[in-house]
Amino acid sequence: MTDLSGARQALEVFQDAWGNGAANDFDTYFAAARHGAYLGLGLLSGEPVVAAFGLLSVDPITARRGLHSHMTATKRSHANSGLGYAMKTHQREWARSQGIEAITWTFDPLQRRNARFNLVRLGAQVIGFYPNLYGRLPDAINEGVDTDRFEVRWEVTTSEGAAIVATADDVVLPLPESIDHIRLTDPDLARLVQADLRVALGQVEDGTLCVRGMTADHSYVLSRKS
Repeated sequence: MTDLSGARQALEVFQDAWGNGAANDFDTYFAAARHGAYLGLGLLSGEPVVAAFGLLSVDPITARRGLHSHMTATKRSHANSGLGYAMKTHQREWARSQGIEAITWTFDPLQRRNARFNLVRLGAQVIGFYPNLYGRLPDAINEGVDTDRFEVRWEVTTSEGAAIVATADDVVLPLPESIDHIRLTDPDLARLVQADLRVALGQVEDGTLCVRGMTADHSYVLSRKS
């Protein structure tokens, strides 16, 4: 999708999901898509309800041509509707059509629902941890919060993921049910939770451990690299 109207509609979705501070550069989406980037938009009864924007990149594992999915969002009125999965599936098929073998993106490791979707539903693999990657962002969700992020890589041949079982040698890191609720009701506690997880993920940052996956009860499983 490369037209200016579609880029404006994608911006509408992003701002509904993250607030008005999330994204303002629909012209960037338009220009990038016209020159080979990915811009996906889903409509229901003519209303834009889901969108994704990705940039062509270099795959961090193979050094071949890749796709970095910078933004994917569903309007709040259509949350948990399956539209996010449909958009990621479309993105995967687009990547395949372009000869791209894997898609990367980042997400907040404290967002349990996103973690389960990315690691268990899609089968993406964590390839890095970056404290405060984007600095402080002005949008409604991230305002005043350090942007710690996992980077994941999703091979386009992956059909689905699965929960895993930890072994006695693994490090298991449980996640709170809703970090958004904690950030809203007790910001000091939220900062402590983030700080504790950041320390625990330090060995992922330095390459000593890797995130092997997620258990059925929403805990990360860290294993020593072989």
